Amino acid sequence: DEGSAPFKLVDYRDVSKRSRFIASVTESRYMPPWIADPEYKHFANERLLSESEIELLARWHEQGAPEGDGTSPEPPQFGEALSPREPDLVLKMPTEFTIAGDNVEYFITYLVFVELDEPKGLSGLEFIPDNRRMVHHVNLGFYAIDETVETDGFNGPFVFNESEHEQQLAARYEEFASNALYVDGWVPGKSPTHFTDRMGAKFPKRFVMTCQLHYAPTPVEERDQSSVYLFFHDEPIVTELRAIAIGPRKGGTTRPPFEVIAPDTTPTYDVTFAVDQSVALVGIAPHMHLIGKTFRAWATRPDGTEVPLISIPEWDFSWQENYSFDRPIALRRGSTIFLQAQYDNTANNPSNPFHPPRPILCEGDRMQTDNEMLVMTAVYFPLPF
Repeated sequence: DEGSAPFKLVDYRDVSKRSRFIASVTESRYMPPWIADPEYKHFANERLLSESEIELLARWHEQGAPEGDGTSPEPPQFGEALSPREPDLVLKMPTEFTIAGDNVEYFITYLVFVELDEPKGLSGLEFIPDNRRMVHHVNLGFYAIDETVETDGFNGPFVFNESEHEQQLAARYEEFASNALYVDGWVPGKSPTHFTDRMGAKFPKRFVMTCQLHYAPTPVEERDQSSVYLFFHDEPIVTELRAIAIGPRKGGTTRPPFEVIAPDTTPTYDVTFAVDQSVALVGIAPHMHLIGKTFRAWATRPDGTEVPLISIPEWDFSWQENYSFDRPIALRRGSTIFLQAQYDNTANNPSNPFHPPRPILCEGDRMQTDNEMLVMTAVYFPLPF
């Protein structure tokens, strides 16, 4: 009842009174939400109905939405999390943050220091928004720290660029940047991250989590104290995962320069990223903002073989996802990863935040919703050849 959906679908009564609507949105494939093109690439975690399942829902509606025989199962109990088991560690933001009702976007950061009894292998994580109406997106980073790092007094929150003191706190990221263990994030519609087969990130006894939260503007005061759930493997990790962001100013070459998107234009940007070590890709997560239109990624191996990674023919900011491959995709050193993204900064785009259209800054200092981004996070493990 406190989620962001317009209505609940928990029991038979909830569903049956909307049978016409359900039959319509499933036939059109508007639901379930899955914006990646399955004809270009399939994924292990895709949410798709088969033709027979769609036809079954249509017949059910046409027959008056009968309840069926037998005893109805107990409705699922939706708690805070979507993950199937209890977390091994809950990292709650150390303090509650108050979002002033001044119609201003807020970008705040917590540094949460963790000391475990022993090193652990991360098998998954899930961000739990406390105030789902307000949390726009989240960037998570996990970094190793040694015994000499002083951890008192830096648990946040602090607001980017609001004062010299807070800028000094933000600069502490530089201390950890060379010791990155894993990066992840949360956006509307994202599923929890979970790894299998003793695969995951290795966490030492002592590490820090950086949690950057972007809050939407609001005319009334709101509060939030979100959490991150961590899940650990019972056995030692065999395959250590890493993550890298690919995009403009992230090691790739971009044409044309990704700086400002002019009004009344629909430009396309191409990013080229050279793979300098042999890797196996486990999953990817594309990210754009509101005027994103299409997104495609592929790779070419040194022998010229083209490897499809993802195609999103109709971008939807509300339904972003971490896409997991059915099996790891091997790319030898000397391969190239390509990103191609189109944007629609015209009055014909109903998602355009400006009417009439204005110049839109790309990847500004604060990454506001009405700025634009072009990035794909890739999760991988190194190969020995």
